[in-house]
Order: sequence, then C-alpha cells, then structure tokens
Amino acid sequence: MRLLERDNTGEFHLTIPDDAAIPPYAILSHTWREDEEVLLKDLADGTGKNKAGYAKIRFCGDQAWRDGLKYFWVDTCCINKSDAAELQHAHNSMFQCIEERMSWVKTRTTTRKEDKVYSLFGIFEVCMPILYGEGEDKAFKRLREEISKDDRYLANLHSTDPRLDKKRIEEAKGGLLVNAYR
Repeated sequence: MRLLERDNTGEFHLTIPDDAAIPPYAILSHTWREDEEVLLKDLADGTGKNKAGYAKIRFCGDQAWRDGLKYFWVDTCCINKSDAAELQHAHNSMFQCIEERMSWVKTRTTTRKEDKVYSLFGIFEVCMPILYGEGEDKAFKRLREEISKDDRYLANLHSTDPRLDKKRIEEAKGGLLVNAYR
C-alpha cells in the first residue's frame, strides 16, 4: 500500500508503510476528469504538479493535516494500475472493506428489523427505497445488489490509464455512467 505523506512545509511525497503498522490516513473521494488526473508515474517523474488534478491532491493533504492526519490516500496516484498484482490486491481490499462495513450491524438492535440494513445506506453511499415489511433478509439482498452494481463497474477497470476507464465503461454498459463522474 502506498500513502501520500504531508510534511510540515505542506509538501507531500509517496511512502510505503509497513503492513503491520499502517498509520491512520484520510481517503480522497473524488470524480475523475479526463486527462487531468495525477497518476503514480506523474508523481514519480515530477509532472504531476502540472495537471489540474493536482489541486485535489493538495486539498486532500491540507484537509487531512487540519484533521490531524499526516497521511492520505488518493486512488489515481497511490495504485500502480500497470501492475496486475497490485491492482488485484486493491480490488480484493475493497471487498474486505465491504464485508467489514456489513459486520458493523451484526450486533445492532433496531425497532424494525429492516432498519438494521437501512442504517448502512450512508456508509455505502446507497440510495434505495425503504420497504418496511420486506424483512431483514430481503433488505440485505437488495442492499448487496445495489453495492454489486458499483462492484461490476470496478471489476471492469482493467490495468489501463484511469482517464480512459470512464469512456470504456460507458461504452461497455451502454452509457449508464454518462455524466456520473462530472
């Protein structure tokens, strides 16, 4: 895993922490812009500062610092998408994260059974109808289906330039993602 580390001067650089001691870090949630994103190779060769996407990275680092965090993670420049093993590891980690989030409600007590599931909507950034009376199992099934819609798109991200992925996915899915990243 790579992280970006911000120093006292406001500059940042890539670092690879020990897997046994990964420090707390912020994650940038953002939309990709064609030809503007800073890739791992851009940071390595010093051309990243010339791209419009660099402002997002700077913002994330500054916000993390204000929140008391020295480290932060940005997908476009912390994952080497040209390395199939690294890309696979990142994908697997996403599934582990989903399972961990799901486990948070195992011991939760709610008045209505479905609310145990509905309480996860924000965590997964899912918007779906609340159907009281459907039962917990059906609600979980619907939630997993909503989450899997995103997983299918992520699974289609091959080892390519991330700036090309949006267009390729739109073409493969019949335009379902048109304007989704803007």
